[in-house]
Amino acid sequence: MRERSLHEILTPERDTVPLEPETSYATAGIFSYGRGLFARPVVKGSETSYASYYRLRQGQFVYSKLFAWEGALAIVDERFDGLFVSQEFPTFSIDGRRAIPRYIALLCSWPETWARVRAGESGMGGRRKRVHPERLLDVMLPFPPIPEQLRIVDLIGVLDVVAHRSRDLLQAARSALEVLVTDWQLLHNDVVARLGDLADLGSGPSWRAANERLAPEPGDIRVLGIMNTPSARAIDLGDAKFVGELPPTTRLLAAGSLLMIRTNGNRSRIGNVYRVPPDAYGCAFSAFQIGIHMREPQDADFVYWMLRSPEAQKAITENASGTTGLGNIAVRWLKDLEIPWPSLAERTAGVDLLDSVEDVATKADLECQAISAVRTALLDSLLSGKRRIPDAYDTVASLI
Repeated sequence: MRERSLHEILTPERDTVPLEPETSYATAGIFSYGRGLFARPVVKGSETSYASYYRLRQGQFVYSKLFAWEGALAIVDERFDGLFVSQEFPTFSIDGRRAIPRYIALLCSWPETWARVRAGESGMGGRRKRVHPERLLDVMLPFPPIPEQLRIVDLIGVLDVVAHRSRDLLQAARSALEVLVTDWQLLHNDVVARLGDLADLGSGPSWRAANERLAPEPGDIRVLGIMNTPSARAIDLGDAKFVGELPPTTRLLAAGSLLMIRTNGNRSRIGNVYRVPPDAYGCAFSAFQIGIHMREPQDADFVYWMLRSPEAQKAITENASGTTGLGNIAVRWLKDLEIPWPSLAERTAGVDLLDSVEDVATKADLECQAISAVRTALLDSLLSGKRRIPDAYDTVASLI
């Protein structure tokens, strides 16, 4: 695939607008990693030190001198036509004989583009890194003939439509799940049970990072730390370690156990609760976590949903100690937490309903990840020239 310097594609184009102190200006910024533009707050001329802004025009290329090295590159679409940026965001017109804006938008999202732009940065690092226009225009990128650019844009666009639908399904499932949990609790809050009467609760032991091992030695126990309980609400066993000489009273995870975050710098993470998969049975957990061991293992799924509910999570966050730094939820307080406790049949029905909706969300999430992986691989193979869309694609596309 033929490569051209951006000198051949882009021409500096400035619509410079002097700022008036009492005039308001709708401004834009650029996401890193080729994710496009975003709207920033409206700014009055008197609120900025800049004497002028650049006005954006649909179809232009724009980038951030400060963050170009991490992919802050974008094409202006209709949503941002007429918005303003500072002089830190140079703007360019595109030679339509050699490139189309939608193809350049794909180049903006290509990691290889970021790497080539990064080679032109100046400064000592951090906020002093800058890629100036003359350096950016020296960057060489692949520019096939316009018909091939159109095919690439069209094919990737199909994947983007599928990805958008999957993201919509994922969001809808997650929103429905939150509403269902809340509504279910409101319908069944006439009978409650104290968590401490249903389960044994306690935080795990402390150990030093120096005592962790990647491979076990005789007598070692596999341990789960805070990194194994990410915000995705599924325990991640990929980075579990092994520790020896834990106290003999250490309670291990088993069937019927739940795991909760006890302390965290992010207060909204305190109280996040996780079901324990069979692969984690026999693991110890850290002092940053609380083990909830149901006296009747079959109750674990129902208690999981009641603790995961927005109402329970809000109560835990509000009752966590500490105003700065690490917050902490006390085991004693958690034992006194009351949750709905209807009949066994109603609890079973509630779990079945919520698990089924969560299954939809999980599958939509996996679909999103798969589509993203396919898009990344396909885009790289097309832009790098490893793969080429045959001319026959145009005939097939016209029949769809």
